[in-house]
Amino acid sequence: MKKKGSFETTLLSRKLLNPHTLGKPTYHLILDAKNLPSPFTPGDSLAILPQNDPETVQKTLQVLKATGDELVEDPRTKKTYSLIHYLLFHANITRCSSSIIRLLYERHPQPQKKQELEFLLIPENQEKLTALLHSHELWDLLLAYPEVSVTYQEVCPKLLPLLPRLYSICSAHQTCPSEIHLIVALVTYTTSGKPRKGVCSHFLCLGAKEKITPLPCYIHPSHKFSLPAPDKDIILLCNGTGIAPFRAFLEHRYTNKSSGKNWLFMGQRNKEHDFFYRDFFEKLEREDFLKLSLAFSRDQEKKIYIQNLMLQESATVWQWLEKGAYIYLCGSAQTMAKDVLMALEEIIRERGSLKEKEAYAYMQTLKKENRLLKDVY
Repeated sequence: MKKKGSFETTLLSRKLLNPHTLGKPTYHLILDAKNLPSPFTPGDSLAILPQNDPETVQKTLQVLKATGDELVEDPRTKKTYSLIHYLLFHANITRCSSSIIRLLYERHPQPQKKQELEFLLIPENQEKLTALLHSHELWDLLLAYPEVSVTYQEVCPKLLPLLPRLYSICSAHQTCPSEIHLIVALVTYTTSGKPRKGVCSHFLCLGAKEKITPLPCYIHPSHKFSLPAPDKDIILLCNGTGIAPFRAFLEHRYTNKSSGKNWLFMGQRNKEHDFFYRDFFEKLEREDFLKLSLAFSRDQEKKIYIQNLMLQESATVWQWLEKGAYIYLCGSAQTMAKDVLMALEEIIRERGSLKEKEAYAYMQTLKKENRLLKDVY
């Protein structure tokens, strides 16, 4: 990697946090920070350049009728690699671009199939093209059109680059300066009837060997998603692995004996198996350093989410807001962020006795003052 500030690390340890869960297996990873060029701050992310799954690479080589020993030039760097090295470390073989469809269109011998491919390339049919590309990896996309014979020399220049993945750092540099901690959920899913693996999560959680496999990476600064002054109160809202930056926030504040109050709303599936970092958070709660509001959605017949707890605590949330508290939101954009922001606006409207437009203006002011910050995915 040539990016400024890049360095290489290895995985020191990997621990499964929820071994009995029915949800996503989630791991706590500790990486070696001895080569770290400069300290990171709470809210920063680690960008990791992963490796593709060897099994997926072998499927790709098989479809391309190649051994992997062939030489290929990286179209971006102009460096020459063996084909297997290029597919492992440099090419995105799990997400294709429209240029692969165009190649299949140009080479297809059957008029009807050729017309179908041409149809996908019309701008008005972008949604259908995107759906096809998102539901196939390179190997099974090529297999979907067996009448077309393409070579690795034709395919490789049209592949997207394998890009770094960002993970919020869940440790404070001051607390453990020789380490970088991450929390990573193992991503698996099915498209076109075939099981798929998240490229980087599979690499980190199952593929990389402890203290052996090199991990090229760099620190990606958070910019605005960072802690306020030590005396300011903070309200933290998260679900799932969205807990990562907030663990770093609280480690930093605890280590530095910050005077501002801290309130964590955390949503998970099950208290027994998915209460990540329970000992740490309960310790802070016992010491009156943290107010803890927990929503375990599957622990009772009626599902409870953090927006429900926010509304139950609406009077106190409003008091914190009026006294200048900062609000941070981290987690799923699809399943949490929208509902949490709606609950927050409802609290502002009802507790502030404001009209709808006034509550909206209040929310906009929070954003302009950088007192309402989101890190959603």
